[in-house]
This record gives sequence, C-alpha cells and structure tokens, in this order.
Amino acid sequence: MLTSRLLLTGAFSAFGVFGAIAALTSPAQAAPIFVDFEAVPNTVNNLATQVNPYSADLQFVTGALSVTSAWPGSPNGGTGLGNFFRDPAKYGSGTQGAVFMSGDADQNGKTSLVFNVGAGFGESFSMLFATSSGVGSVSVFDELGGAGQQLGEAQSLISTGGCKDPATGAPLADFVCEWRTATVNFSGTAKSVRISGTNTAFWLDDFRLGANGGGTIPEPGGVALSLAALGALALGRKKQVK
Repeated sequence: MLTSRLLLTGAFSAFGVFGAIAALTSPAQAAPIFVDFEAVPNTVNNLATQVNPYSADLQFVTGALSVTSAWPGSPNGGTGLGNFFRDPAKYGSGTQGAVFMSGDADQNGKTSLVFNVGAGFGESFSMLFATSSGVGSVSVFDELGGAGQQLGEAQSLISTGGCKDPATGAPLADFVCEWRTATVNFSGTAKSVRISGTNTAFWLDDFRLGANGGGTIPEPGGVALSLAALGALALGRKKQVK
C-alpha cells in the first residue's frame, strides 16, 4: 500500500512539475514587424536588387522602388524625388520615405509588388497607401513569392483624391498627400504579401505585419527553470521514500 501511495504521489508531482515546465518553456510571440521606409536612400532605389535596409525582416522579390519625398516640408527637406508627403497637422507626423510599384503589367493592366517574410507572421497586415488614380489590392499568402494558399485579401483600394498645399489650399496636381489604411486580417501563418495596382501610381508606407508578432522567440531562462524544477521533483521523491 505504501508503494502504491508513493507512486501515485510521484505521478501527480511529476504531472504538476512537467506542466509547469511546459508553460515556462513554451515560445512567446515576438513584437510586430513595422517598416516605415524612413531609412531608404534619397535616390530611386530598387529594394529587390539594390539597398534594402529592412532585409532582416522583409525580402523584396519584384516591383518595389523606394525614394524620399520631394516636398520641401518633409523630414528630409524635400531633397528626394518622390511626389508625395503627409501633413503633420493632419496625420501627426510627416514622412521622408515611401515605396511604389514599378514593373510589367499583367493581363489586367496591374503591376505587382511582392515581398517575402521568411520568419512568417500572423493575424494581420496593414499599410498606408496614397494614389491619384487606379484601383489596387493587397493579398497575403502562406508560401513565399506570393504563392500557395491565399489567406486574406483587401480589394478596391481606390484613389485617395487630389492633393492641396497645406499652407495655401492650392491644388497640387503632381503630388499625393491623402493617405488611407488597408488592412488584411487572416488565420494561419503568412510568408509573403502581394500588392497590386497601377504602375508607378500607388505610394505605399508604414507596413505593419502581425497583430501580436511575426515568428516566435523562446522565453529567457526557460532551460534553467526547467532544470530547477526537475531537481525539486527528484529531491521531493527522495524525501518521501525515507
């Protein structure tokens, strides 16, 4: 009878300890990935083949050109070539860099910008967009290169309208400055994003990937805590036998 009690007590003790170990060593979600394109070069730059300051998180495959703003009131003083800006009085901050789609059009007359996220991300993708013409869309996929199962899509990204000088109200025919947010919510793990629209007409900024994280990271100290728990279990069983 004593042996049975010891075995039963040991079983429950082991279950409790190993349950705690599982909880302590389970992976925790990382922070969302956020890309604001403020670090891109002033000159027109191909993020797929030239400078990609965000290569640790995003690997651009095709159609992604970056540049900084030509607006005098932008954070870089308008030294770039991009005909876009954001009015800090309206949006809370200005913008220095952005990205636009450039490349061959498909059968529907659309150009696509595709990027991979090797670590994967979950739950959502969002971005800002500004355009004076055309209709776009954004889709997320569970394989690299915009392939595999489409996990979610946001369609009908329509023109954000004409732009006016924030100081004078005069129309600015060559600039876009009205920005909207496009969001795709989904289940599963996404590995790539495809954004489609009119060639060179869509400006994109402030990519946010993952509501609660992209990929997972282990909890710090998990291994040490596990070893300590195992030691406590062994000591407790030794005392019971005595």
